Amino acid sequence: MLLWALLTGTGAIILALPDAAPAIITLSPEHGPSFVDGLGIVGLLAGFGVLLGVILRRRASLTRSLKARPWLVAGLAFLAGIGSGLVLAGVFTAFRAWWMVGMLFLQGFWLALAVLAHA
Repeated sequence: MLLWALLTGTGAIILALPDAAPAIITLSPEHGPSFVDGLGIVGLLAGFGVLLGVILRRRASLTRSLKARPWLVAGLAFLAGIGSGLVLAGVFTAFRAWWMVGMLFLQGFWLALAVLAHA
């Protein structure tokens, strides 16, 4: 979990840095990842890979935890849905920094799954 926090935090910080470089791909008039953003995205994806590895290795324990708490499944689904919506709204519209809030919600969702897998 420490490796996840380190990779995700580093990736998020790099991604949040101001960057005046030209966009490699244009997603909207205000958004498009540059090379520096790409480094941040790599950090985030590496952190996600670490977290996903924990979840997949312990999926039997996760299944037991979720079956014991059916109300939690609905809460986690809501968290993932809100996070996904905010990321899409932030990237493809003029909602500016809302994608970061959505990213935090999604990270919370995956982190909760990893914690439940250890329960």
